[in-house]
Amino acid sequence: MFAFEVELSNNIEKAMDRLLFAFNQWNSNPRIIVPEEVKSKVTNRAGARDRDFSERIKVYHPQQIFQLFEKKKQLKQLEKRN
Repeated sequence: MFAFEVELSNNIEKAMDRLLFAFNQWNSNPRIIVPEEVKSKVTNRAGARDRDFSERIKVYHPQQIFQLFEKKKQLKQLEKRN
């Protein structure tokens, strides 16, 4: 199971609290989408909370999600052609 947070308003603490709760409660795979400039803040705070949590959390920025979406669209178009 995955737990996602999209946090673009810099309220990192609440987002991290929700992800940590899901991680502890359901052993979820935490994922958070934040602006590039706060990525290091998230990884630092994750490490301060729980070692296992910090090893499992994945941090993305919005542009990576847009790129992933575009690649998936391209793949879908390629599959339709074949």
